Amino acid sequence: MMRNAGERRLQNFIKIFCALSFAIFSYTFVAIYKSPLIEMVYDGVATGRLQYNGYLLSGVVTTVLVGLALWLNRFAKYQREWTAMAFLPSALILAFVTDIERTVFCGGGSFMSWIWVFAVGIFVYMFLSFLFGRMLFEKIKNPNMVANRIVWRNLVLLTLIFMLVGCLSGGDKSFMREAVQYKHYRNGDMDAALAVAAHSPLASKELTAQRAFLLSLKDELGERLFEFPQYYGVDGLLPSVERTTPIEPQIIYSQIGAQRAPGESAADYFNRVLAGDSVPRAAQEYYLCSLLLERRIVDFADKVYEFYNVGDGDSLPRHYKEALVMYAHIVPEYHLGFDAGSMRDSLEKMVADATDKGDAFMYSARSQAEYGGSYWWYFLYGE
Repeated sequence: MMRNAGERRLQNFIKIFCALSFAIFSYTFVAIYKSPLIEMVYDGVATGRLQYNGYLLSGVVTTVLVGLALWLNRFAKYQREWTAMAFLPSALILAFVTDIERTVFCGGGSFMSWIWVFAVGIFVYMFLSFLFGRMLFEKIKNPNMVANRIVWRNLVLLTLIFMLVGCLSGGDKSFMREAVQYKHYRNGDMDAALAVAAHSPLASKELTAQRAFLLSLKDELGERLFEFPQYYGVDGLLPSVERTTPIEPQIIYSQIGAQRAPGESAADYFNRVLAGDSVPRAAQEYYLCSLLLERRIVDFADKVYEFYNVGDGDSLPRHYKEALVMYAHIVPEYHLGFDAGSMRDSLEKMVADATDKGDAFMYSARSQAEYGGSYWWYFLYGE
């Protein structure tokens, strides 16, 4: 129990310091770090009726959590070096409401682990409150001299609490990237959406499928697909039938022109779509890119004539020209219908350098910078 006005002023200062520190962390955590995931969930719940305002939502959440901590501490009476412990229940709630995982789409998540986390956390909170409530604190003779020490100890304790929130609130970086991509897509900024993890070796299959969809919307699938990592082959073009991505699979499959049956392979799906009477342009592009991803350039060289006037090289997307130039390099008797002099020279230079340098060429930063965004690089060195 505090025994003089100096101690009361010190404790009020510590309480305000802890409250402001927690408020800054909570607001930043919700408004910035977790904003893409929260906006994704909000968009699914609100279905366009109310515009998402992350700053307003963060303010409301932070106000409630800080108020709850201060109200509970009227009974727990954490003080001095342990004042920051008053914010443990609020921290657990913050971690719980921001723990958004991929199971949010299919409802397969379990709260059993959170029940244990809350049980342990509240037990620690109540036990320490009970323990410190019965301790006789020595009277502080000079509050100004010990204020710095108490502030730093509370700051350390708050840091540990903040780290606990980060650990408990989910750490699926792939899902976070997909949510960021979805946020830009919803805002109509396709370039920013495509830039998300554009060269990351950790790009998920879901992120790759969303990126292919965005390229299709921009009619740039055949022009830019291999500018981005393709680790999943033809399967990376399509999302799962059951929703696992922020962008609903039905939207993507509607863009292609037909819904995909459960268990249907990507190759079977494209063959079925191409067998229809009217084939959407998006389906044509997806199909041609699927042939390239499977390195079926012989089939590609045959099928591309059905959808393009190959003699008009200006209208032919970049990667399609690269595939045909490679085919002509492998089969010299094949006649290209367009002028590809500079592209032939680039391919021959790449092949010559690769022959001379072997594996060193593949891992050379210069060679990747020069050829890494081409179909040739994928054909020779892709996964």
